[in-house]
Amino acid sequence: MDNYAIADNFSLLAKLMDIHGENSFKTKTYSVAAFTIEKLPMQLADTPAEKIAGIKGIGDSVGKRIQEQLQSGRLALLDEYLEKTPGGILEMLAIKGIGPKKDFFNLERT
Repeated sequence: MDNYAIADNFSLLAKLMDIHGENSFKTKTYSVAAFTIEKLPMQLADTPAEKIAGIKGIGDSVGKRIQEQLQSGRLALLDEYLEKTPGGILEMLAIKGIGPKKDFFNLERT
């Protein structure tokens, strides 16, 4: 799994968490991690596990989730959010200009 795939997973996770009304600090953590990972000059797959958490913008929690993706190719937390997200939401997120901040995405009120 390359950095772009890992970053895409974190970016989608942040959007889905935001849509589901999760803590904004958690969503921001995954969003920042996605941005950081995308800009890294080296591949995380080639980086020793103990050094990943030390990268600025990553930390222990995200580092563990990166390791999960590198080992299994999956991100269990993302899978959980995908399961509880109504059909059509992912397609709507793909439309330019529509994102989790739009009112019709707020699943907490439904």
